Amino acid sequence: MLQIKNLTITHKKDLRTIVENFHFVLNPGDRAVLIGEEGNGKSTLLKWICDPASMESYGEARGECIHSGEKLGYLPQELPAAEGEKSVYEFFSGQEAFWEQTPQEQKTLAAWICRQFGKAGKQLDSADAEYLIFLVGDLMHDLSAEIGKIAAYARGQRVTRGDMDAVAVPKVEAVVYQMTDAMARKDFDKAASVLADLLHSREAPVMILSVMGKYFRQLYTARLFLSAGRGREEFMELWGMKSGYQADKLLGAARGFSLPWCRYAVGRCAETDILLKNSYGQEGAVLTGLLMELASGRRAAV
Repeated sequence: MLQIKNLTITHKKDLRTIVENFHFVLNPGDRAVLIGEEGNGKSTLLKWICDPASMESYGEARGECIHSGEKLGYLPQELPAAEGEKSVYEFFSGQEAFWEQTPQEQKTLAAWICRQFGKAGKQLDSADAEYLIFLVGDLMHDLSAEIGKIAAYARGQRVTRGDMDAVAVPKVEAVVYQMTDAMARKDFDKAASVLADLLHSREAPVMILSVMGKYFRQLYTARLFLSAGRGREEFMELWGMKSGYQADKLLGAARGFSLPWCRYAVGRCAETDILLKNSYGQEGAVLTGLLMELASGRRAAV
């Protein structure tokens, strides 16, 4: 998810305003096209999104760009002469992101995690390695940092999920799963506590809602699959999932919700998305209201 807030860019030379009080949200799966005449600032806007320092020599910008950990890149229309002489491998291997590739197979990454813990004198089974991927993501650079912290923290030789939960920094998707799992168990106080923690974190409310909306769409699909007797592999293929752990959690959670409630939750998230974008300064209250409304519907369905 990418969000731009209150962006104004001014050209330093002629003081021309390129964009003013610009707001924009790009949700997962969205595509956007920037159209404009040559010289009107399309490249400047894209450069600012990717790397604000790249346009500071000729432009002045005020505003905020929020994204959820995605790798941003900018490909110029023409490469500098020195770059143009490089091979494809030479060009891309010079970028940090090139070395943060995600292995194609989840089991390959899980085995790598187990080996890293082994080098630190710790033991970890493959199921718990998949849990760590679910918890912090699948970029090897991020995993390496978390593995080091967890290995240093773990008291015993065998690393537990409790060790991971104690020191690893979870991605927002994993925290949202905790909240909805609590709702599935009818533990509404726990769900409210998790949401409060999210709101006090540095995550943007629009990002929290985006992840909640995706989760409930997946949950709705999982409930449909269970009702139709369809399998996990087909579910994973539909959502492009590489993690069997994530699929099992969704299918397991879906058993605790009715099909009408899942449909209701998806619709309310979509409606709240519109409300949230027009409730500046009240985002926390909007999300809390959504949770209370979903919990009320859940209680009524029980």
